[in-house]
Amino acid sequence: MAITDRTRKLLWARSGGRCAVPECRRHVFIGGTPPDPDTIIGEEAHIYAQSPEGPRGGLPDAPADLDAYENLRTNGA
Repeated sequence: MAITDRTRKLLWARSGGRCAVPECRRHVFIGGTPPDPDTIIGEEAHIYAQSPEGPRGGLPDAPADLDAYENLRTNGA
């Protein structure tokens, strides 16, 4: 399954434009200057990996829907 548009919008809106890692909280975008547009420097990250071979992948307590809002967060670059 893929991350839905609805889930992606919730994720970015609820993050408040900041990294979800408590020790970080950096902005996940950089404001542009004319004529350059704003730049997204953050990314979406799975808490439990999509792949069993990924970090925290294949754990028994992973949610059934790995692309659900509850298993995602925004990370600063």
